[in-house]
Amino acid sequence: MLGVREGVAPSAKPPVRIFVGTEPAQYRAERVFFWSIEQVRDPGRIYEIHLMKELVGFDRRGWLTGFTNYRFAIPHFAGGSGKAIYNDVDQVYLGDPGELFDVDLGEHGFLALSDRRYSSHVDRLCPDGFCMDSSGSPTPAQKLHGGEGTDNTWLVWTTRPSVART
Repeated sequence: MLGVREGVAPSAKPPVRIFVGTEPAQYRAERVFFWSIEQVRDPGRIYEIHLMKELVGFDRRGWLTGFTNYRFAIPHFAGGSGKAIYNDVDQVYLGDPGELFDVDLGEHGFLALSDRRYSSHVDRLCPDGFCMDSSGSPTPAQKLHGGEGTDNTWLVWTTRPSVART
């Protein structure tokens, strides 16, 4: 958890919850991920960062990585309430993840980069910080740098039962 920095007034905004798909071999990537958030975050806000690796009860055979499908359990891990961000561990934030967390999901259960957009290309594909959500509507995009592929797509999940879709 990244708490409120010493000497900074606490923010009234809710904590930013981030779930990170990772595995033991990704220790350096985890350090860089945390470092990137620390560089750009709101110093008055709390950031709850949960590393998802080697979780009990998952059959990981056939997964592309040791954490491929953990993202689908985020509503459970988040206690069935609120919002959360999912990231693969090899991503680096270039802007405050709190801005992404604060996006209004409207009636959507989640927002994500489409499979035609790569997170490493957010700046080029999303001029002025806007991308398309899963329905094709424009939505604020977070500046994020990641690998070339949909494995690194960021997701914002809502875990409010009245909004989540199956």
